[in-house]
Amino acid sequence: MSRLPIRGGERVVFAGDSITDADRLAFPPLGQGFVQRFVDLVRHQHPEREIHWVNRGVGGDITSDLRLRWERDVLAERPDWLVVMIGINDCVGMLGYPRQEQLDRYRDELSAMLDRARALRPRLVLMDPFYVATPSGPWAANPAQIEVLRRLVGYQRVLAELAGQRGALHVRTQHAFARQLAFRPPSELAPEPVHPNPSGHHLIALELHRALCAGPRPRRARL
Repeated sequence: MSRLPIRGGERVVFAGDSITDADRLAFPPLGQGFVQRFVDLVRHQHPEREIHWVNRGVGGDITSDLRLRWERDVLAERPDWLVVMIGINDCVGMLGYPRQEQLDRYRDELSAMLDRARALRPRLVLMDPFYVATPSGPWAANPAQIEVLRRLVGYQRVLAELAGQRGALHVRTQHAFARQLAFRPPSELAPEPVHPNPSGHHLIALELHRALCAGPRPRRARL
């Protein structure tokens, strides 16, 4: 039996961009990505737990977009658990802008959202934005992709800092992909570096499940 800390009767809300979205409007209510795959894992292992699952990913979102709909789409669901993965669109879409300026904006936007969630006291899970590419080896990325990987490290550091400050569980999705890319080409996990294929989504679901079962139980957000 797994050590999954999510209990029956609790409400789990996923918020993010297209990776979370995963065609949820065409395949309601959870899409066909890592959210649905994670839910399937939990249901198979714990059929007795009646957990309420909500997907609030929207394709194309950057962090400021998610902040604009945060109250209506996310907090209105009154989550007991809040799982957030956002940032890859910020990184890829703003390569021409000053790096530190973008990181500061990312930190400010995400901090503001987490502050607004505090009154509900959800348990927080922050998942790294990732990029399915590797800078070295037989499947080394091209220079433009290597620059994305280089810049993305800053976003992942910001996320780790916020997770530590707020007692959140930090899920290191980039490391999960890096372990695979030491032995498998990126094309087996994603047709292009931003959007995983079914195998890549399965890997994310497994990493989220592993982190939840192995790590300390996230604290409720402090008032």
